[in-house]
Amino acid sequence: DPRFEHQQFLQAANAHGLRVIAGMSNYPFRDAPNACKKTGWNCYEQIKEQYAYNLQNGFLQEDGSYNGALSHVIIINEPDYKAPGLNAPMLFCKAIISALDGILSAEKEANVHGDLIKFTATFSFGICEACSKYTTLPALGQMYNLRAAMLDPSTVGYRPKNDLRAAYESRFHHSFNVQSPAKFIQEKFLKFYAGEFQEQLFIGEYHAPTVPQSDDMAAILNLAEDPTNKFMGICYFEFQKSYW
Repeated sequence: DPRFEHQQFLQAANAHGLRVIAGMSNYPFRDAPNACKKTGWNCYEQIKEQYAYNLQNGFLQEDGSYNGALSHVIIINEPDYKAPGLNAPMLFCKAIISALDGILSAEKEANVHGDLIKFTATFSFGICEACSKYTTLPALGQMYNLRAAMLDPSTVGYRPKNDLRAAYESRFHHSFNVQSPAKFIQEKFLKFYAGEFQEQLFIGEYHAPTVPQSDDMAAILNLAEDPTNKFMGICYFEFQKSYW
């Protein structure tokens, strides 16, 4: 939330050697008076403004570099469900790449320098039958279409102000949320991802409630430790009770 100051939290995380993955609010995408769902899912202006406030409110240090605790920013969580949905991959890809374009412009205007953070868009584990490829496998179709849009924004009817190809190739990691066990993820996702993508990836929300947790956690962490794949690890969902 750009209304709040983030510096103290990030400084405390840094002091404890923690890395932080921050997420952009849904508000500019769907709920704001000028939400980008009202502008054809061109999110450039809305996200540029939101991100500029986040840079001012603690993402950046006084010297113009990112706080060392900040590792990634999730541009949008589950865009394939909300921007506007799985049946419209051109639109959710347009929302993501235009939002990233706005973020890059906000960075330029703030004269950001030093070590730069990574970005991601965290997809669901849904199957995108309307995507161009992987129409029977979870999450892969969304990532495939997003990569195509990043490399050639004209495919989703967008004209970027920044070099999205360069940003994607140097600063983008894929991510997804899932409630399936490690064995299923390996068989239905990771082995296909390895043959298609070069980008690293992580799981933004992980919890497989239908299997024994101790066994499954060991299995998913073993996959993350395997140097032959691009899988970085998981964010466990969740350790505490939700109040939202």
